[in-house]
Amino acid sequence: MVETPALDRQEALNVCGGDEDMFLNFLSVYDEGSLNPHALRLHKGIMKKDFEEIRLGGYFLKCGAGYICAKRIYDLSVEFQRKGTLQESMDSILKDYMEFLNEARKVKKEIAQILKRPISLDTADFERFEQQVRKAYPENFPVPKVSPLCHGCNIF
Repeated sequence: MVETPALDRQEALNVCGGDEDMFLNFLSVYDEGSLNPHALRLHKGIMKKDFEEIRLGGYFLKCGAGYICAKRIYDLSVEFQRKGTLQESMDSILKDYMEFLNEARKVKKEIAQILKRPISLDTADFERFEQQVRKAYPENFPVPKVSPLCHGCNIF
């Protein structure tokens, strides 16, 4: 199965008027100064059930994702804005949040490949965010029942 790219490089180049250097600069700025701080704001909002912070985190994530054409992050960010404004259920927000974390890891990986540099260490933040959310909302992430006979393979 071929994985869909997290970034639409051609569309992002179009946004930059075809200027490759501007596109690479947008990627670098997004990677180093936008994605993680705004993801952290969203994360803190989720951990505190602060709908205004969820809305603002979504807003700021959306802005940067639009420039680099990270379509899935953009769409999820719009949902965080909407759900924060409407104060929708945390179940719904958490579902989108876990998808966001997976997509953010993919974006980081693609940016690293395009910029020909190692994946930034701050990607580990997304792993920590996921662990914290799972711990804070255990009712949303039930542990599958595993047979004591199989040591976790879960085939029984």
